[in-house]
Amino acid sequence: MPLQQAQAQPPTRSTGPCSSIDFYWKHVYYPGRLSEIKNCITVTGKVYSSSGTKEDPDGDLHFTLQLDPQFANKGYSIPNECNPAAKDCTNIIVEVICHSTPSSDYKTKWGDYCKGVQSKTLPNIKPSQGEHLSVSGKLVLDKDNKWNEIHPASDVQKIP
Repeated sequence: MPLQQAQAQPPTRSTGPCSSIDFYWKHVYYPGRLSEIKNCITVTGKVYSSSGTKEDPDGDLHFTLQLDPQFANKGYSIPNECNPAAKDCTNIIVEVICHSTPSSDYKTKWGDYCKGVQSKTLPNIKPSQGEHLSVSGKLVLDKDNKWNEIHPASDVQKIP
């Protein structure tokens, strides 16, 4: 009896906040621009973005998280995304990949990198400024922008 090759299945959210990292990583367009710092982290903080959240032309949902004090000195934050009123830099970019359909320019250049990523498997959230969240995902350095990101975010939960 011949062996059958298993189809790549989208992750389910019930398997833990970081179990889907490898699946999502395969759907990041041009991952060569990102350098992995840590395969998976979980942090908490409040959404801190002057424009709240936004969906980028690449289809990613992009927002800034001001880290809670217990995560402020872990080396996750980025100097050019700081809250000027804060004593220390405590902000990090978060990107939920394939949150919306990428623009035709991105699809033409990078192919259909979101194919197979269904909205039901993604963190289904569009947080508001000031909202308290728990975020899990891959910690990377965006080499183009020279900042740290959680990209891709694999789990985003509201904290009451």
